[in-house]
Amino acid sequence: MSYRQFNRVYRLTVGNASKGGIEITGLKLSFDFEKDLTQEANKGKVTVYNLSEKSRFLVEQPDAVCIFEAGYDDYIGPVKVFAGNITLVSTDLSKTDVPTDIEFVDGRASLRDSTFSAGYAPGVNGRKICEDAAAAMGLTLYLAPDVVFPDYANGFSFAGYAKEAVSKLAAAAGAIWSIQNGVLQVIRAGGTTGAQAVVLSPQSGLIGSPERIIKGATRSEKDGTAGTAAEDNQQKKLGWKIRYLLNAAINPGDIVKVESKLVNGFFRAEKIQMKGDTHGSDWTCEAEIYEVV
Repeated sequence: MSYRQFNRVYRLTVGNASKGGIEITGLKLSFDFEKDLTQEANKGKVTVYNLSEKSRFLVEQPDAVCIFEAGYDDYIGPVKVFAGNITLVSTDLSKTDVPTDIEFVDGRASLRDSTFSAGYAPGVNGRKICEDAAAAMGLTLYLAPDVVFPDYANGFSFAGYAKEAVSKLAAAAGAIWSIQNGVLQVIRAGGTTGAQAVVLSPQSGLIGSPERIIKGATRSEKDGTAGTAAEDNQQKKLGWKIRYLLNAAINPGDIVKVESKLVNGFFRAEKIQMKGDTHGSDWTCEAEIYEVV
């Protein structure tokens, strides 16, 4: 299918439990988001111009959350690009077009505040514990189909931050975890989410030619544990940096199929930057992709 996506659309939803929420659309806006497969929270920033005073008040409320959707009016419409807790809001009233910068972090409250205390009888499977830890974090859990947790013959007990419990469980399963749009994603180290591959070609959004990159692979990317610098240097990953029209269907851990004169094959998306400007040239993604292990 050839992309003919010219009509950019977005929807920015902001609010909290006590003050309600608002939906912002149609205003001048730019955005910049970065996502990857690490346990560090993904971060993003949206700049909206000429918000009303009422809207600015709601955006500035404590514990506000933000969902940003974007896409093309002639192709599906706005799709969730990023979701998270607002960490900083600033407005420059000295400008003619008053900009409001909104910075937010995916899963910030879940990572910072969630604790987990539990004890399990002998024979419990790690999957059950991981499900309970995700619930304690207030997150939906996604487990890739090929992730297999071990049984704990002597039972399992834990008291501490929920994210530390997830790290322990993932390492035992040879897996890694990250938070993607409010979902706790657990995939096999070196593996993928198992979602159907998205095809990227010049006819389906690929921009220009892929650029060759080399990355040192840490042991944590292979088996969920920390490695020494020497061990890391012995492992190199060859991949590509690609640019394509904004496509929120692709997230870190997903498979992409690249079809170009230079590159053809299946790869795992590991790091993605999404940038857009309703009044500029950007409405694109830049991703680092590597061969599937």
